[in-house]
Amino acid sequence: MAEYTVTIEKDVKLLMDVEILVSGMTCYYRTKIWISEIYDLKNLISESDSALVKAIIWSLERENESLKAKLEVNQDLSSTVREIIPALGEFKENNIKDSLKNERELVCREISTAIENLTSVFWRKLRLILLGLTPKSLSNLVMSTKWIRSHQATSYSLTRPRGCPFD
Repeated sequence: MAEYTVTIEKDVKLLMDVEILVSGMTCYYRTKIWISEIYDLKNLISESDSALVKAIIWSLERENESLKAKLEVNQDLSSTVREIIPALGEFKENNIKDSLKNERELVCREISTAIENLTSVFWRKLRLILLGLTPKSLSNLVMSTKWIRSHQATSYSLTRPRGCPFD
């Protein structure tokens, strides 16, 4: 249930420490309430301390009801959040897969377009070069490519150096 500790400060305020057990957890609420209404009730009813105590109890019960209402709203909100979190996780996973797929398709299209453009430029330049070649310059070109091919074959050997960590 609820346990109340009440102290009255000098300046017409009521300071409450309210301890409420909520599903096995203890929650502490510290609130300040203006108790001018309580003093008005005291003057209306009588000058006795029992009337003041009744007014304080009435005020505490009212505060207890408002705290229960806040607690109920918080519990409803937390249960809603608990229901939403798994759905958000599924939504995130599905959208990540779809977005990665869409991004991959977009990048592949861009790369293939760039390769096609470069290939067409290469063939155009090659055709222009070949159209401007004479038989003598063609033989020079073939000889130079043989020299390049022989050097490339030696520079790209598949042997690894000694002590290579990937042996």
